Amino acid sequence: MKKVLYLILSIVIIMSSCSFEEEYSFDSDWGGKYLATLDMSGIAQMGGEEMEKKELIPEDEIQSLESKINDIKGISNAKVDPNEEDFTIDFSYDFENLEALNLLNSSDLEDGDDESPFGALGKWKMENKGKKKFFMSMMSQDEMTSDIDSEEAKQAGEMLQVTTTLTFPRKVKDVKSDVATKGTNDKQVIVKYTGKDLMDPEKNWIIEVKL
Repeated sequence: MKKVLYLILSIVIIMSSCSFEEEYSFDSDWGGKYLATLDMSGIAQMGGEEMEKKELIPEDEIQSLESKINDIKGISNAKVDPNEEDFTIDFSYDFENLEALNLLNSSDLEDGDDESPFGALGKWKMENKGKKKFFMSMMSQDEMTSDIDSEEAKQAGEMLQVTTTLTFPRKVKDVKSDVATKGTNDKQVIVKYTGKDLMDPEKNWIIEVKL
């Protein structure tokens, strides 16, 4: 992927903040759907008409990214939908199981691009024990195939607010975690962090959910 998004986020770091909201909706067999939105609307207000006319992602790059995601075993229906008017980018795909999610999260989708803004996002590793226990933790940097420079990732994520929502097919009975809490919906667990938090060696990212 070209440097379009990274340049946008670099401006955001200096002048504003943006948000990335993602949701994993699980079925009873641990398949499901992923939805996410990268919201950079503050940039349009800051940059005026010139920024509003910028193309967020070129069409050929959208097709390339969708193709790479769909090529991963267990992943299908990947969609990247930029909205230049709202300055947002929506992402979605279906996943067959947790193994497919782990494979996607450990894959380098951007051809070694060391200035990708997605270096500021955490990548989750997920496991289950039957249908009533779910475990999630942040992948360590050496588990990620992308060679993203930690300082650049820190800069790109300094003002990036990330919310990860886990929606389960049954009620959440208990959550053991320093970083996650139950959502207002009794079937949800919420994790909120910034890109800077990922650089904190003391932060415990292990999440255990009992259903």
